[in-house]
Amino acid sequence: MLPVPVSVPDDANLIRLLNELAISGSRLEPADVEFKADFDGSKPAWLDILKHIVAMANYGGGTLVFGVDRDGNRVGLRSPLLQMFDPANVSNKLKSHTTARVASSYQELDHEGKRFGFLQVSRCEKVIVFESDGNYQGSDGRPGRAFIQGIVYTRVPGSTRDAAQVDLDAIIDRLVQQRLSKILARIERIAHAPLDSDLVVTRSGDTSRGILVGTSAPVRILPDIETHTTSVAPVNVRLAHGNPDAVPVSEIADAGVPFSSVDAELQTQVRLLRQSDASQRVSRHALSRFYLNRRELNLTPEAAEMCFISAAYGRGYPLFWASKMDLARLREVVDRELKQGKSPMTEVLPYVVCSFMWNNRDILSRPSSRTRQKLKARNIVAQLLKFDSQSEFIRRARSAGAAFEIDGRSYVVDRLLDDRKTATAVFEKLVQLDCDGRIDEKLRGFAIRLDLIVHAELEGATLGDTGVTDTAVTPPNRI
Repeated sequence: MLPVPVSVPDDANLIRLLNELAISGSRLEPADVEFKADFDGSKPAWLDILKHIVAMANYGGGTLVFGVDRDGNRVGLRSPLLQMFDPANVSNKLKSHTTARVASSYQELDHEGKRFGFLQVSRCEKVIVFESDGNYQGSDGRPGRAFIQGIVYTRVPGSTRDAAQVDLDAIIDRLVQQRLSKILARIERIAHAPLDSDLVVTRSGDTSRGILVGTSAPVRILPDIETHTTSVAPVNVRLAHGNPDAVPVSEIADAGVPFSSVDAELQTQVRLLRQSDASQRVSRHALSRFYLNRRELNLTPEAAEMCFISAAYGRGYPLFWASKMDLARLREVVDRELKQGKSPMTEVLPYVVCSFMWNNRDILSRPSSRTRQKLKARNIVAQLLKFDSQSEFIRRARSAGAAFEIDGRSYVVDRLLDDRKTATAVFEKLVQLDCDGRIDEKLRGFAIRLDLIVHAELEGATLGDTGVTDTAVTPPNRI
């Protein structure tokens, strides 16, 4: 089985990882991150790295960060490690102890005058075990063993360990969900066929004849009444003539055929969330397309919640989606996420609370110890709670600069604060740039700023209220 390709993050995301987790005097290593002060290339050091790589692949992927010690100090690398962690070299090292293949990538960058390395490890689509022991001789001459043949290793926050029963359950569940999601993604459109449609299985070489699913009766495929053509997809639906909701299954049997609408794509994402994977996330690119086509969406509360969580964890624009959630449910989600304390959601929650629950923002001072530690380290809550009014919060929070330029036209943030209609139009332009992959981090900062300005809900006050409302989607009842 070929390894899952590894995604390579840009420098801005790597720097953000350092700023959020590499904090002096703090142990903020989530399960998918491992800090290493340096790497000397010795056999014990290599065996230790291989153990972490296999554990991360079993866990679902992760990053080894070089240049940060166990206390969170950014000590930097003494020399480049690009040659040592070339993917081919890493693969050869793994071959000595397992036949499984794991994709990896390595990159280095300079930050605050120091050099840091990032070894990205992809997830694996099967459980990996070492097929030989990781034995070595220490500098003191005594034998050592980094890992043991046949043991399944996985990640927990701060360390790599032998997989316990609960870890094995999680690994197996992840693999099952991945494969199930792939299957559902191909057949999801069948749900849009009318109840009186028939499913027919055909051979790829002859789509004129097939077998009726459920009866095994042989059938002949007739040309479509509207187009006078037959589908070349391996599965076909006999359309109910005159029913506008009936669609050819070729839309999902052929992965190259796009969805019939943006809303159909959104509902498919919701179906996957409901039926196969509770951790289903929508990519930032897809969320941008959904927002730009929001007038076409049937944005149910469940869909809005999924998009909000996806935007928060995917570093997108979460406040628009939060504004479409039922406020009582939004409060439940905020309470749950505060208790879990996972980044980057942790950094988003204070702005969500101040945007939609201003009069109840005291909940920010009562999160779990883990969340409190993260928020204290970033000093987010202290900064937000100093504002005397919600209007002041909206005007001054998430400062990204005074002005910016798009396609040769300049915009002043203070003026956009007092003109919601223009602010919404400019936000759309920025989201379009993000969707096209043409936005830089500076403009993304302004987009995040406008997401707050346009979509925060003032309690008992107005801010640049022009009487214009976004009628793209109908929000649920607010409580």
